[in-house]
Amino acid sequence: ATLAARYESTGQPELAVEHYRILLAHAPESATHRLELIRILHSLNLTEQALAATEDGLRLHATRQLLSWKGILLDSLDRHADAESAHREALARAQGASPSTLAALHNNLGNNLLLQKRYLDAASSLETALSLDRRLDTARNNLGMALALHGDTARALTHWKSLAGPAAAHTNLAALYIETGRHKEARRELNIALGYDPNHPAALRNLAVLASIDGQPAVLEPNSVRRASAWAKIAQTLKSTLGFTQSREKTSPTQAAQQ
Repeated sequence: ATLAARYESTGQPELAVEHYRILLAHAPESATHRLELIRILHSLNLTEQALAATEDGLRLHATRQLLSWKGILLDSLDRHADAESAHREALARAQGASPSTLAALHNNLGNNLLLQKRYLDAASSLETALSLDRRLDTARNNLGMALALHGDTARALTHWKSLAGPAAAHTNLAALYIETGRHKEARRELNIALGYDPNHPAALRNLAVLASIDGQPAVLEPNSVRRASAWAKIAQTLKSTLGFTQSREKTSPTQAAQQ
């Protein structure tokens, strides 16, 4: 295992995969080696191979770690109904686990329900995750997305603002509107975001994306630019955890599977 870790740390994950396969051929019940193999395969986007390794392990012993990985991998393959069953079984086998682990498992279920467009169910699971671990930013971001997609944008913005400030929060909402074809509302949210931070990178990228879609100039209307409040100035010093190319954070699972 030490050799496999060295391969991975030196940028040779394929060799690490082969080493873990050899180790598992001699000791198939080694949970540590199997979980490491699955993790590396997943990082290489070899999802089918990672799922096969997970199923092999489940035939030997159905642990919550393997069930959690099964749910994550099935979600990656857009097999969300099957993934939901795995996420729920992982939770059922998690008695006695730490609050942070339980929170991660509830986040994964919430993410799955969000992918199935079951927004209220997703929000309930994600709120449970946050009740167990208030610091789980992934769950808070996912909860914001579930609330926004359900139409509760005020609560969504509250959660997103607590992560990265108002500019990032309004940029997230704008990205959702762009993706759903609500271009006028997207432009309004970007105007608000850039009012807080005129140089917010994700908001500027989204404004350019929007301009390419609706043909309107990639500039703010003069009367929409407002002076940044004291809070906005503070927010500019925060590292943005939201916003990528059209820009908001994707919903995502947490790697409770390794815990």
